[in-house]
Amino acid sequence: MEPIVERIENPDGQSFYAARFDINQPCNSSYWHIHAEYELVYIKNGKGPIQVGSYYSKYEDGILIFLGPHIPHMPFTNFDHQDNIEVVIQFKETLLKDLLSKFPEFKKINEVSKLSQSGLLFGHEVRSQLSAQLINLVDLPKPIQLCRLLEILFELSTTKDCLQIGVSGITVGTNVNDYSRVNRIYEYVEGHYKNNISVAEVAEMVGLTTNSFCRFFKKVNQKSFVQFINEFRINKAIEMMNLKDYSISETMYESGFNDPSYFNKQFKKSRGMSPSEYKRELQKA
Repeated sequence: MEPIVERIENPDGQSFYAARFDINQPCNSSYWHIHAEYELVYIKNGKGPIQVGSYYSKYEDGILIFLGPHIPHMPFTNFDHQDNIEVVIQFKETLLKDLLSKFPEFKKINEVSKLSQSGLLFGHEVRSQLSAQLINLVDLPKPIQLCRLLEILFELSTTKDCLQIGVSGITVGTNVNDYSRVNRIYEYVEGHYKNNISVAEVAEMVGLTTNSFCRFFKKVNQKSFVQFINEFRINKAIEMMNLKDYSISETMYESGFNDPSYFNKQFKKSRGMSPSEYKRELQKA
């Protein structure tokens, strides 16, 4: 699959994009995708994966997530329930800048938008509180849609019912070639994480020398390629432990690690406990 940079066009006469999807007309986003807009996604129910950068988790009963610009992520759609609804709202940085330059009343919205640049997951309470407003937004006249969006963003700025997931947006501005490189790298890692991944091989794939590739990846991801692969593999290990009854040894090999001591070290660095301790915690739940 060719990497796709998602280009988002606002409807005529509107300063942002908003759409509602259901089981019959699902949201069709590209696999790994990046865009320059802020994105707020609400999913009413069902469960699915959360893959944002190297962060992996899962949601169990719907999701409300707010991502800043340039954060690579996978779609959040699920097909568990016939009555499921997904709402996607995307807007450019200029929308907030224009509002803030004229209306100091929107200061709190600016604060939550800054926090979203490392990803925000909202809890059940605020999700339930805003459910009807999010679902009905697209049925309103366009001027009222904007007012409703600002109201929703303000409500998000006042809640403590959220988790900052700590990802980083890539720092390539609007360079389409850089976007394309990042997408190809992410897709390659997703397809080959179980195997030995050669930095030189990935560098050649995206048309860079090894040294240039390492500098490029560190610049756009604020971490080395090796760090990224380790985080990605640990998140895959977590997924396996949560979804399947793998032994720790099977989990280690299936997630791309070959050395038990190195696997334990990276797992503890990521989760603050060993794989066996994590597995025991899962069994208690």
